[in-house]
Amino acid sequence: MNHAIPNLQIHIHKVDGATTTFVQNDADEVNRILEGFEPAHIFDRDRFVITDANSITSLPVSKITRIDLISELRPHLLFPVGTVEAVELAESEYETLIRNPIMREQWEQMCTRDGSVVTFLDLEMADGQRLLLTTELRAEQQSEAAWNSNFFPLEGSSLCFRMRSGGVAVLNLANLVRLTFFPKPEHSLPDAWHARQFNTPPPSYSGGNPTPVPLVTPSKPTHFQAN
Repeated sequence: MNHAIPNLQIHIHKVDGATTTFVQNDADEVNRILEGFEPAHIFDRDRFVITDANSITSLPVSKITRIDLISELRPHLLFPVGTVEAVELAESEYETLIRNPIMREQWEQMCTRDGSVVTFLDLEMADGQRLLLTTELRAEQQSEAAWNSNFFPLEGSSLCFRMRSGGVAVLNLANLVRLTFFPKPEHSLPDAWHARQFNTPPPSYSGGNPTPVPLVTPSKPTHFQAN
């Protein structure tokens, strides 16, 4: 088959910030790829291999941060244990939702273990990408046992989600460098430090070397206050 727009686009993001793109126009081959797509296990190997009629490309999984699949056909998503759904958000959507009083009421009442709870993830990958997701997790993933065994409310080597632009993506959690999770569990976490995140404003300068802007008056002592 020959189409102006490929039936399938595969974007492979690497830790150095580069992206390699592959395309497939043959409908039968697209179906074969999507039917065999298991995001929960895609990084459970040493190398990710793609072939065409004339070449073979091999990429070390340790150097991959993310794989995107964009197709008119919707690939089957196999979420990690405990995850019901995961969808990408814009920053404005994310900030609005985490401050929504209704969400806070839900978090306070999520002691039941037979349902699910909407949560939010702010992730940073090794290539500098920042991702904001809303997820629906089974309430049991918020239990003290789950957090103390994993230190993370997800299991496995990957996290898949539906992209805002269409298609699906799967993250290689081995290359996750930061995760902020809302809400935090109500039980205590071992060895946790209690402090709020402080965002430093960018330096102000006009050419040459940047000159940091003082955040406090030098003559006054600086105090760090924990929540």
